[in-house]
Amino acid sequence: MARKKKRGKYYSTGDPINLLHIAERNVQLLKRALPWLRSIHRAVYKAKTQREFYKDKKGIRTILDSSPDCVKILDTNGRLVYLNKGGMVEHGFKTEKEAIGWDWLSSIVEEQRGEVLKLLEKCLQGKSATINIRHIKTLSTREQCNLSLSPMKDEDGKIINILAISRERN
Repeated sequence: MARKKKRGKYYSTGDPINLLHIAERNVQLLKRALPWLRSIHRAVYKAKTQREFYKDKKGIRTILDSSPDCVKILDTNGRLVYLNKGGMVEHGFKTEKEAIGWDWLSSIVEEQRGEVLKLLEKCLQGKSATINIRHIKTLSTREQCNLSLSPMKDEDGKIINILAISRERN
């Protein structure tokens, strides 16, 4: 007999035909398990990358907050979803909660708001844009700024946000 039973399980005695049978059975088991293993690998990889992203998010926020420029992240409708510390100081906000949802276009002189809206549309088409803007004095500590708008894309190339950075012009 090529196989012996030990505690309810068969094991190989070294017979080449028996070894081949065991190897074929293991291959079949692995083939059935492969989709399940792939899905587990994807889930673990996704969780790991999300964990790393959120770990790095603090570092990215520190970098953005160290800039004196006004750094805004807008959703695809042009609403403010993030404002760095430089922007909060410029526009007189004490907390991030106060700033989120603020109509940032209201700080730009009325004659230029239409132009800025056109440039936001251009960003949604995947193109960056720059414009020199003037602020309303009561809504900003800076009178004139150079505003740069850039689309932010996900891994698939879909535009998910707009990055708006304004720097004081002298």
